[in-house]
Amino acid sequence: MARTAVEDGITTMVATPHYWEGMFTPTAQEVRRAVGDLQDRLVDEDIPLKLLPGQEVMMGTKVPERLRQGDLLTLGDGGDYLLIELPVFDIPMCTEQVLFEVMSLGVTPILAHPEKSAGIQQDPALLARIVERGCLVQMDADSLARGRWGGTARFAARLLKAGLVHLIASDGHSSRQRPPLISPYASRAARITSPKLVEEMTGGLPARIVGPARVTISAAGGLGESAPAS
Repeated sequence: MARTAVEDGITTMVATPHYWEGMFTPTAQEVRRAVGDLQDRLVDEDIPLKLLPGQEVMMGTKVPERLRQGDLLTLGDGGDYLLIELPVFDIPMCTEQVLFEVMSLGVTPILAHPEKSAGIQQDPALLARIVERGCLVQMDADSLARGRWGGTARFAARLLKAGLVHLIASDGHSSRQRPPLISPYASRAARITSPKLVEEMTGGLPARIVGPARVTISAAGGLGESAPAS
């Protein structure tokens, strides 16, 4: 996977193993250790890829509590952005309250691939409302693949046109199935929006999210940058 990512032009990758209450619960320290060990291996193999720790957290009522307790890893372990996944088929009733509580802890939620959520497809106004309240949205690059099941490609394009996507990521799972690739889909995203905006979604903004500067959303829906954290 690392070699595939580098060949695609990726230089930094956040490892986001799933955290799903009652099923997959890797501790923050376990993830940090595993990422550190893999980074050492990449150096030994002369693979020029920087790894950072994180988690993809399934939406649930206990997310704020786990975050307060230090059980969850923010993206890049920087304490500012938490990647949260919605179930495929429905939207938990707790969703908006959980997102509010996460933000009240000073952490910005980033919704992972909501274009694949049947609940969001049925109620895109909910996503617009969540974004208006300060959440960010990360779309999977391969959601734009032609012939994508369930009309996902069409809905992903619709979200891009509506300005409801802030990041485009690979969501890589293996070197063969769901490989860590972005560039094959970036050109289609650029045709839907603009090359400049896609460059920001795949490079500039992700770099700031795992860097020292926080990201803000203007009233017009655009992206801005605040001063670096002290």
